[in-house]
Amino acid sequence: MEGFLSTVLSLLGLGQRSALASSEKRSEASKLNSEFELMLQKNAEFLRFERTHLHQKISVIPGDTSELYEHVDNAIDLLLSEIDDGLVTAANSRKTILAGSSLVPLSKWDEVISLLYQQKSAAELQSERSKLCISQFHRLLDNDDYDVLIE
Repeated sequence: MEGFLSTVLSLLGLGQRSALASSEKRSEASKLNSEFELMLQKNAEFLRFERTHLHQKISVIPGDTSELYEHVDNAIDLLLSEIDDGLVTAANSRKTILAGSSLVPLSKWDEVISLLYQQKSAAELQSERSKLCISQFHRLLDNDDYDVLIE
């Protein structure tokens, strides 16, 4: 009887440890997803600010600058569209994480966490790409090299 009782208590302890580990994985996944979403939102704000700044620079250029505005807006719109897609992904991930239970195997949580690390890395790369694009626009405008933008 003691053996049976100790086995049951041992199993309950393992269940509690498993639930705790699953809860920790869920928390890590939630944190990573929040970081991913925040990076995207910061990048979107940066792009919106820079669009205004670039428009101000273009507005002081004499002559017809409609093509300059168009090139800047097209590039920024494309980047913002990619960010919007990422934000939809983050919202879907949040729902998946919230729906996950402590009965989900730890290996599944590891898969989710791995995917979230990949998404976060992609957001970092996208942010760097945005900064590079904006800096190139500034460099071209500062050097009066408008023909490169128009061609």
